[in-house]
Amino acid sequence: MVRVDAYAQGVAGLEHIATFCGNCNCGCPEVYLAEQAPAERRVVITDDFGQPPILGGFRSRVLGIGPQIGYIFPIGDNQAFLGLKGYGEFDAANRPSGWNTWLTFSISEAAPASTVTPTKHVARK
Repeated sequence: MVRVDAYAQGVAGLEHIATFCGNCNCGCPEVYLAEQAPAERRVVITDDFGQPPILGGFRSRVLGIGPQIGYIFPIGDNQAFLGLKGYGEFDAANRPSGWNTWLTFSISEAAPASTVTPTKHVARK
């Protein structure tokens, strides 16, 4: 197992992908790609370093899977979305596992009517 620790080994040899805030001097985490690491550990996120790490960096990992269902319906001149999403977590490391469920309701402008005129294609033999 390859353990990639950006503080212990530095970030030499890792490909920089992004900085969370866009300013690498503020102490926010940065994202790197470790091509030699196993597939599930190729993305490396460094610890925050703006505050003193009394307890060390918070490192956890979890996998989850579950269903999602949604319904779009009109409300006056707008459209609404009602969705239910849930997933069960498993293979947790350094965190509890369990179930997460969300109920989402949103209202937005209706989708624009199509301005494309349907055409009939003539099939010739």
